[in-house]
Amino acid sequence: MLKHCSQEDVPSVAVILATFNGERFLREQLDSIQGQSILPDELVIYDDASTDSTVAIIKSFAKRTNVNVKLIEGNLNNGISRSLGLALAASESDLVFICDQDDIWFSNKISSVLKIFCSNHGERTLCCIHDAMIVDEKLSVTSMSLLSNVEIARGSREDFVSGCCTTMRRKFAEIVFPVPGNQEFTIGYDEWIHLAAKWLGGRMVIGEPLIYYRRHISNLSSAFVYKANVSLRDRLSHYWMSALKAVRGEELNTWLRTLDYLAAELERRLRQSNYGPEYIADMQALRRAIRQRILMRSIHRYKRWFQIVRFASSGGYARFSGWKSVFVDILQR
Repeated sequence: MLKHCSQEDVPSVAVILATFNGERFLREQLDSIQGQSILPDELVIYDDASTDSTVAIIKSFAKRTNVNVKLIEGNLNNGISRSLGLALAASESDLVFICDQDDIWFSNKISSVLKIFCSNHGERTLCCIHDAMIVDEKLSVTSMSLLSNVEIARGSREDFVSGCCTTMRRKFAEIVFPVPGNQEFTIGYDEWIHLAAKWLGGRMVIGEPLIYYRRHISNLSSAFVYKANVSLRDRLSHYWMSALKAVRGEELNTWLRTLDYLAAELERRLRQSNYGPEYIADMQALRRAIRQRILMRSIHRYKRWFQIVRFASSGGYARFSGWKSVFVDILQR
C-alpha cells in the first residue's frame, strides 16, 4: 500500500486532540479514529479543564480501544493553541495529525496521508492539508467541500487553511509550536502552521475530502468559505469588499508588520534547530521583501509606481499574492 516506504520506514503516527466541553460529539470522533484502516500509534489528548463529561468519555474510550491513549487533564483553560502544543509535547511519533473534537474521520484518512509522506515527492513535505466535506449536526452535507469553497471565494487553494485537516512532520511541528504572538501581533495556530510551511517550501494540498467537518451551534462560523451556496453575486461581493479593505491600506499594513515579526521568529527557531543555511537565507530574503513592501506602501501612491514595477520585475511579489499584490499596492491610498 505504501510502496515508497519499506515496512520499517513507515512513519509512526500521533493524533493530537485538544478537548473542552466536547461531550456532545466526542464519542463519534473517537470512534472514527478507532475505525481507521491504519490505526495511529498514539492518541494524545489534552483536556482544557472541561466541566462536562468529556474526560469520562475519553477514559471510557481508552478502556475499550487498542489505540494507545494518553490523557492530560489540565486545571486551567489554556485555549486551543496552547492545549495542542501541550499535547504535541507529550507525543513521540514521526507524523502529527491534528484532530478536532466534533468531526468524523473517513476510515482511509491516515492511510491516505501516509501515502503522501511516503511518496517520492513526500520527502520534502513538512505539512499537508486535505479537503473536508461540510456537514451539519446530523451529518447532512450542507455545502460543497471546504477546499472548493475556498477556491471559489478566494480564487486559489493557496489560502486553504484548516487545523483539523493538517498533518505535520515532527521536526517541523516542534519548530512551529508554541505559536508565536504578543500584545501587538497574534495569529491562529493553523494559519501560522501553513504560513511557515509555505515559507519553507514544504506544504502540500490534498484535494480529496478525508473528514466530515461538522458545523453546529458551538462552532458555527459566518466566514464566507462556510456558506452552503456560494453564488456569483456572493463571490463578486466578497472580492469587492476584500479589495476595498486592501486599498484602504491599514489592515494590510498591519498584516505586513505581523509577517515581518513572524518571519523573524521563524528564522530564530530555525537557527536554534540547526536547519540548513538555505532556509535561513530564504527567511532573510523574505524579511527584506516584506520590509521593502512596507516602505513602498508608505510613499505617495503616484511616486511609488516605479518602485512597485522594479520590485515586481525582480520577483519580489512572488513571495506574496503575485499580481494581486501589485494592483493592491498601486491602488492603495
